[in-house]
Amino acid sequence: LVSRKGALDETTARRYIGQVADALAYIHERNTLHLDIKPSNIMVRKSDGRAILIDFGLAKHYDEDSGSQTTTTIGGHSDGYAPIEQYDTGGIQMFSPEADIYSLGATLYFLVTGERPPRARVVGNQGLPAMPSKLSTSLRTAVESAMQFSIKQRPHSVTEFITTLDGGRDTKRKSRWWLWLLLLLIAVGGVVGYMISGGDNPEPEPTPTSSTGGEKVDNADSLRR
Repeated sequence: LVSRKGALDETTARRYIGQVADALAYIHERNTLHLDIKPSNIMVRKSDGRAILIDFGLAKHYDEDSGSQTTTTIGGHSDGYAPIEQYDTGGIQMFSPEADIYSLGATLYFLVTGERPPRARVVGNQGLPAMPSKLSTSLRTAVESAMQFSIKQRPHSVTEFITTLDGGRDTKRKSRWWLWLLLLLIAVGGVVGYMISGGDNPEPEPTPTSSTGGEKVDNADSLRR
């Protein structure tokens, strides 16, 4: 698509990256890394225009407890899309979502610029080339954070990457949701308390029918019976 039409508009690029991110979140939850995310491994389905992540030839599964790899695949990397740690002999030995996140950011860079990103070592030494100023700040920030040379400086989960891409809006929505829930619980608690207390018309306390000198006296009607 980019070869034929040039850089994609931001809305389209965001949609494709979001769909690939969904696939990544799914496999990361199962302690699996794709390790070869790049534009040529993302196909757009004609029936619904959805982006589909393909080619798991380099993918690795990692132990849930130790984080070490449980499967061995032929090492490999795609220049411009692979993080620096993927160039090491033997590839990535421990489960590290940040590796796929780097590649996802690099792919987004390509989609919106039409240019292949530089190798990770070049990015580490010279920084990432400037992206078009017409792009939103949140998109540029997401790409730059994902393509940090240091693993520690990248987003540590797909959710964190998407939140950055959305300009933090997911976090704000979540906070508002909890606020509304809290207000609802307070309101429900007030209604329940009101009903238990009997509302505005509590039942009056029973009073003796009549008394003289402390002794109970039956009323006339009961005496007749």
